[in-house]
Amino acid sequence: MTDAPDKLGAPESSSRSLAKIGLWVGLVFGGLVVAFADVLAAPSAGLSVAAVRTLGVTAWVAIWWVTEAIPLGASGLIPAAVFPLLGIAPASKIAPAYMSPFIMLLLGGFLLSMALERSRVHERLALHSLLLVGTSARGLVLGFLIASAGVSMWISNTSATLIMMPIALALVSRIGSKDEGSRAFGAAVLLATAYGASIGGMGTPIGTPPNLIAIGALERAFPDGPRLGFVSWMASAVPVVVVTLPLVWLSLTRLSLKVPKDLELGAEPVVREELMKLGPWRSFERRALGIFAIAAALWMTRENVTLGPDLTIRGWSDRLGLGAAPDDGTIAIVLTVLAFALPSGEGNGDRLLTWKDGQRAPWDLVLLFGGGMAISTGFVETGLSKWLGQGMANVGAGSALAFAALAALGATFITEFMSNTALANIAMPIVASAALTMPEVDPRLFIVATALGCSCAFMMPAATGPNAIVFATGKIRIAQMAKVGFVVNMLAWVVIVAATWLAYG
Repeated sequence: MTDAPDKLGAPESSSRSLAKIGLWVGLVFGGLVVAFADVLAAPSAGLSVAAVRTLGVTAWVAIWWVTEAIPLGASGLIPAAVFPLLGIAPASKIAPAYMSPFIMLLLGGFLLSMALERSRVHERLALHSLLLVGTSARGLVLGFLIASAGVSMWISNTSATLIMMPIALALVSRIGSKDEGSRAFGAAVLLATAYGASIGGMGTPIGTPPNLIAIGALERAFPDGPRLGFVSWMASAVPVVVVTLPLVWLSLTRLSLKVPKDLELGAEPVVREELMKLGPWRSFERRALGIFAIAAALWMTRENVTLGPDLTIRGWSDRLGLGAAPDDGTIAIVLTVLAFALPSGEGNGDRLLTWKDGQRAPWDLVLLFGGGMAISTGFVETGLSKWLGQGMANVGAGSALAFAALAALGATFITEFMSNTALANIAMPIVASAALTMPEVDPRLFIVATALGCSCAFMMPAATGPNAIVFATGKIRIAQMAKVGFVVNMLAWVVIVAATWLAYG
């Protein structure tokens, strides 16, 4: 799961300058498009005045998101304020976008992950996973990849990196940088911690906001089409995680970096020392892990799963006669309310979740997410989706595979320079529009490929929180991260395209 989408590590002065420029460029450009909508419209081609106004507002919001002219959450409120006034869509259709089932899932997932973080049970699980893969040099690099990825599937990628970083730094400090092999191991461990967190976020709908944005965009563009639930998302995304992790491991230990097989580390005492600091299992840990495990089990068993033409495993929602009434957001909120009610077991009167945790929830991300959903609604309401789709009919030479590959590749490299959540909010309505022109192709091919590409920020320190944290240690150079990250970007891109094509092509 990713944190609030602010990029880290950018120089403050340059960020302020960019924000000032973006403030005026967004207002002027978006304002001109809206002002001259009557002139720019082409009703005969399906481009209405309202559709042009939607384009203008979208450009305004996109420029402010990219340049962070004002807080990202505040920019996300612009469609709610402007769309009804410009006749793009009534407030009754825009307002629900800001508290949709997908936002309920995002919010509930964040709050449940806070219970895990408060209990520190995720640290214990990560340390045990390191011991399971062994304490050889190359084994530890794989261990950090797996541990970071596993934790990041359920909590924010920045938090996952922060959990693993003290252990990684302790190991790197222990072996020093006396020779080329030691330096390669140190860089590999640090990068594995960051990259594993970004890769793991792809695996579940709550792993990172672009995943939920994709699910929402699919439902809005194709209300009668295929759905993406918790299980169906994981069915296509977990294979990407499972295949990408060992490829990245090979790159970090044998290709981009050369980690000696026989490097002496003495790592096991470091890991066991960290476990000793946690002490024996506490009630808080057991209860937090238990409530999250219940949520995960309910998410993964809600839907019917078809295994063949004559074999369907009925989900609990169907068995109880509830049909599609409860969704994954319902589960998240039910378990979140329960976490606010259950005592932590620490004997101090605390609950698994307190309202202080609620106040720390990423409300800016909720508004940013809602803004993206509102833009998608505007695209559909004004017919802009169909018009864009017709205009993009020849992209990728009419090939579904080519278009999916190009969309994923573009997302993979654009996300190096802007928030993955903002990118997904901008890209998803456009990709969904293109999917409308290929009714014979499952739209999930394009939407899932693009969403997963939004998580492939491996090159630049400011691209995502994990990269910034690793770079801030002073042990990784920008050139080194860019070189290694480019290879990882390409590996992840190939896996994403192949996996989504096999799933939906």
